[in-house]
Amino acid sequence: MKLRSPRICWGSLALLILPTSLWAQVAAPELAAPLHWQEPFARLPATGAYVSMLRLDGVYELWTSPWLGMNREATRGESIQLTVARGPRPEQLGDVVNVQDLRPLINDVVDPQQTNRLAPWRALTRSYMIHDDQVGYVLFGCVVPEYFPGTVPLLPAIFTSPTGASNTWTYLGILKPEPKEESDRRGNSPVWSDGGGIVHLSNGRWRAYLDGYNTGISVAEADQLEGPWKFLRGATNELVDVTRRYSVDLHGGVGFPGVLRVSDTEWHLWISDGWPVKAIWHLWSKDGLDWNLYGRQPEITPHSVGDRPIKCLRAYVEPDGKHIAGLLSINDKWKNGEETWVCYLSRIPVGPPTEASAAK
Repeated sequence: MKLRSPRICWGSLALLILPTSLWAQVAAPELAAPLHWQEPFARLPATGAYVSMLRLDGVYELWTSPWLGMNREATRGESIQLTVARGPRPEQLGDVVNVQDLRPLINDVVDPQQTNRLAPWRALTRSYMIHDDQVGYVLFGCVVPEYFPGTVPLLPAIFTSPTGASNTWTYLGILKPEPKEESDRRGNSPVWSDGGGIVHLSNGRWRAYLDGYNTGISVAEADQLEGPWKFLRGATNELVDVTRRYSVDLHGGVGFPGVLRVSDTEWHLWISDGWPVKAIWHLWSKDGLDWNLYGRQPEITPHSVGDRPIKCLRAYVEPDGKHIAGLLSINDKWKNGEETWVCYLSRIPVGPPTEASAAK
């Protein structure tokens, strides 16, 4: 796995829901089921890459924080909205609702050119939402002064809300001390992290998965969301890389990781290889720290989805508790013929890879 230089990737475009009449005019490509997946990935009536699907009280909620990012001038002045679309099924999501403009809440991202003030175009990207029984909604993402890869840090941060409603969100800040300090000490080569996920462990501690701090995935833990956050370290005080054993195979470097805990003894991790993404790899673990390949890998490639660009995969456990649903972002045509990241859905059984899947 090569140490990755910052990717100029164009973020997650605004989450859109098409009316049925328009949706019928957009033909989905015919896809085969990728390795290990039970069925071909089917297009949902929504766009976005950094999406999170929750199900509360029988209602599905698709959360994201879209930010164009592709044009620095265009994003200046653009609000950084946290959005949600709800519905009875993933295939029947309603209209997108703007929940919260996040920029005014971000109070610790300074202007690199004028450090006595907040960065005027500060933003959040790589959003990852969970719902916790004690805290409520926890938004984990990465904040940046302005979308300018290679010269500014992109660092993990946390927002919370007891209900998810507008004007109930609190910004807890960049993860401190160690994730912030590690970037600061690198000077002109700050950390550019895509995050990876956050989990409330059964022992009460919190665990954050982070790329960008080494050549793979590092792990930081804290007793509470406010910190202090400290990295898991090895015998020589190095940051532990929990995906190190697969560094030979991931030629382009780790990107856009997504962690899913099914139970205390079953964890899954999807990693995008390089940018543009060459493949998506799937790992599984019994404790979230010791990871193994989920059968033969890589699991998803552009070729396996009709030779279209892919970006990342986010996942959730379905209500039956027997299946994992994966939300794959595929670059595809949208209304008016424009191309964007479109959400596609498929399923795999919970549990480790079977002998049959390992042999595929």
